[in-house]
Amino acid sequence: MRHLLPTVLMALGCTGPRPDVVLVVIDTLRWDAMSMNGAPYPSTPNFDRLAARSRTYDRGYASSSWTLASTASLLTGRHPANHGVVDPARRLPEAAETLAEHLKGRDYTTTSVVSNPLVAHAQQLLAGFDNRHHRLDDFGSTADALTELALEALAPDRRDFVYIHYMDPHYPYLNHPGLDWAPAEGAGRLKGGEDIKVLRGLELTPEELEFVQACYLEEVHATDKALGRLVDNLDENTLLIVTSDHGEEFLERGWLGHVRTVHEEMVHVPLLVHGPGIAPARLSEPTLNGGAFATVSAVLDTWAPGGLQIPDLLGPPAPGVFVEVDYDPQTIKYTAKAAHKQAWITKDRKLLRDLDANIDLVFDLSTDPQERSPTPATDLSPLLRAHAEASEDALDHSVGTADEQARKMLEALGYLD
Repeated sequence: MRHLLPTVLMALGCTGPRPDVVLVVIDTLRWDAMSMNGAPYPSTPNFDRLAARSRTYDRGYASSSWTLASTASLLTGRHPANHGVVDPARRLPEAAETLAEHLKGRDYTTTSVVSNPLVAHAQQLLAGFDNRHHRLDDFGSTADALTELALEALAPDRRDFVYIHYMDPHYPYLNHPGLDWAPAEGAGRLKGGEDIKVLRGLELTPEELEFVQACYLEEVHATDKALGRLVDNLDENTLLIVTSDHGEEFLERGWLGHVRTVHEEMVHVPLLVHGPGIAPARLSEPTLNGGAFATVSAVLDTWAPGGLQIPDLLGPPAPGVFVEVDYDPQTIKYTAKAAHKQAWITKDRKLLRDLDANIDLVFDLSTDPQERSPTPATDLSPLLRAHAEASEDALDHSVGTADEQARKMLEALGYLD
């Protein structure tokens, strides 16, 4: 297929200087939190405008339902079952070439601008970045600061790769005074910014749950404003990919937060690609955002490293996507809830395997998009094949231990309870 790339690149209009590459990950951003996708407030006007002139995927998916597993897939183009970062004790193997390493070897200056502490402290995940900037503030907005750092990292006299990981929509869900979606005085027992353990320990009233969701959308809106400033200041010769690492559950399955399932609210995320010669389009086929690596490699006409599993976002759609969560916090000897689930998602169907409950289900997404009416799955062969392919030639990885700093980060982010 490589001999076809020059033709593909000419069709995309990428015949001039190689573009800057900007990968934006907005943490904890579920697909339906976007105003263009039916959110109850105008939460994402800047993303919506960008989507109208981009290749936008209505069925974008994250590879997993928590940050490190999903982000490792974004930065390596491999499934979690292959790269092995499936729980907090796992480290990305050095054999997994990252997108930053790939581009650094092709004369790109590489910069990460990150406000998620798990990513900021994952050294091998950030391998290949010449410059690493962190803004870690669990109780305030960091979106504007990240945008400023990202813009400073882009220089007109060189080729840059900048990875930006915004954190604001992640809990704690803050009440933003400049908006009135969440009442400034709070609701019931809540004022905004409560610790996730506090929220999980309460039986939230409908009013309180609505308040929490409104605070979340205010956080999304704050990040969207920062994204708008970023986009307005990018050079027109920039390959831009915007997506999320996972979604968020607001008691749809009796839980607040993420990790525990691979239902739509957890893995269905925004995804778009924008760049010179990339025609605007809205696609409805399920697409894994981990194809970002292959997309960059194809657009820049660089030889893709061996081991890439997730296909190019600009290529023909895959028959379906495989997502998984294989999260076992017990490996670091702290009490927490494990999650071992897999799903195979096509345009109208979703096969879901719950390995903890030993239940196999199928959902008709065309008539049941909220996944409320499952039937027993009688043919798991597509899912089993997908899992086998994802696990093929899995990398050897080390299992570390969580020190006190790591434990505190995991607790603050709600991964331990």
